[in-house]
Amino acid sequence: MISLYSLIWTVLISCPLLLLIVVLRRRTACLMKYGVTFICILYAFCAIRMLIPIEVPVFQKVICDPHMFSFLMKTYADLGADKRRLALGAIFGIWVLGIIAWSIYYSITVGGLLIKLRRTCYKGDGRVERILEEIAPNSVFL
Repeated sequence: MISLYSLIWTVLISCPLLLLIVVLRRRTACLMKYGVTFICILYAFCAIRMLIPIEVPVFQKVICDPHMFSFLMKTYADLGADKRRLALGAIFGIWVLGIIAWSIYYSITVGGLLIKLRRTCYKGDGRVERILEEIAPNSVFL
């Protein structure tokens, strides 16, 4: 079920994950200890949660947050059926446009990085391969 409540909880859960990613990806000690896979898993969790803002009603009972729920939903509940539907449609539309804009920006960024990476990679002159062949003739150099 997608509701205003689920969209708000998605933002509340994803923002700390994004802050954690920003902090941890710049720390060399963290990258050496946990590797890039840990950061990629955090990105995946955040992206999946942002792309699928679905909230199962059973989880609302598990979270048990009547105060936050009533605070967030009071204005929304006072609107009326037609205005609620319009408000939820507008918020969901903005959400979808944000996802599309983020996907386009991310694709352009990754594409630019791949182009830069292809330009910077070069074939060596073979000195390393010759030295490795002298040191260990049975080794394979990829």
